[in-house]
Amino acid sequence: MDCLIATAFKLLDEAKNIIVEGKEMNDDTNIRVNDHADNVMILSYYANQMVDVFLLDSFFAIVYLSFSEHSVAEDEFMDRFRFLVQLLEKEFVLHWDIEEKFATVVELYIKNQMIRKEENKLSLLINMETDVIRYERLMYLASLVYPTVDSYWITSCSLSALEAVPMLPRCIVPLLTQWIATHLITGRRTIHREVLSTESSRVAVDVFMSMGFLTEIKAKEKLSPDAQILLHEFGIPTSEILIELSGQNSDGGKTPVSPVDPEGMMKAVMAQIEMNRANSNMVDLCQQIDSYRLGAASQREAFQNAQVFQKCLKQIKGILDADVTSVVKKRQLDLPEDEANLAQLIYSLLASSVPAGDRAAKARALRRISEAYNLR
Repeated sequence: MDCLIATAFKLLDEAKNIIVEGKEMNDDTNIRVNDHADNVMILSYYANQMVDVFLLDSFFAIVYLSFSEHSVAEDEFMDRFRFLVQLLEKEFVLHWDIEEKFATVVELYIKNQMIRKEENKLSLLINMETDVIRYERLMYLASLVYPTVDSYWITSCSLSALEAVPMLPRCIVPLLTQWIATHLITGRRTIHREVLSTESSRVAVDVFMSMGFLTEIKAKEKLSPDAQILLHEFGIPTSEILIELSGQNSDGGKTPVSPVDPEGMMKAVMAQIEMNRANSNMVDLCQQIDSYRLGAASQREAFQNAQVFQKCLKQIKGILDADVTSVVKKRQLDLPEDEANLAQLIYSLLASSVPAGDRAAKARALRRISEAYNLR
């Protein structure tokens, strides 16, 4: 353990980025990392290489800690475990028999006297009051996957944009997610810098698509020629794939499921099963993922996080309303409102991440993601 800590301090560049609170080093000393440390992402990269060994225990710990009750139905515990595995199986390249893995891990923790099985109920025996050491061990195991859960949560929050614009180029989602992530980091809604990774947001979109929440379509089939040319000026090729909300989800889940749309009905039903009581729209997906996050069992945290999706949507709409003269009007183009809003959103995101023209002036005016968090 001493070697691990020493290596971590070395990667973080201890002299510059480690802050020790207090004059003396003892068991109660708080040690924290400078929020803008370059090497936080490097340390996260090294940490991620060890996660696979502990994945089964980590998934179990996350589900265990998501409950505030001391006794839960085994079926409910299994439902949460199944959803978490199916959510992250592409991220960690898992090929599990979920029923078998669940039975194995439950048996292990019963043997370790951390849970007790009584008929169809599981009693959760470990908490801060009963056994602080083993509870902190659960927290550690969960912390190995918490950053990935937060990445998927923030990606789902970012896709609130699809309620402001009807479609998004797939290539712009990672940038949009980073933009939302910087706001949530600043607002202390997440403590994990790994959420700035573009790889997780790309995989998350694939997962949401496989769950029936999103569908893809070619830009040429959806956008007018003028809109395609404008996006091409922004560096987005005309062959780019667009994503949009799908089936019953395309209006935020407000359309009732009906036999008129059998494909949409099937997707909605499947999403209902996968989501375990969610209502098959992006807001519910966001809140369902949030229920697995650190501190989700706290009522205060749950209440505050429930508002995040709408706040993200409000910020995105703020981009569309920010400029009196939009990029479309400046180019004197006559585009439908949906396409004009899409172009404005993409232009604003690209402008805020890659300054053009007078770089010095632009960089002072815009809070670039790469500068705010010293990403390379």
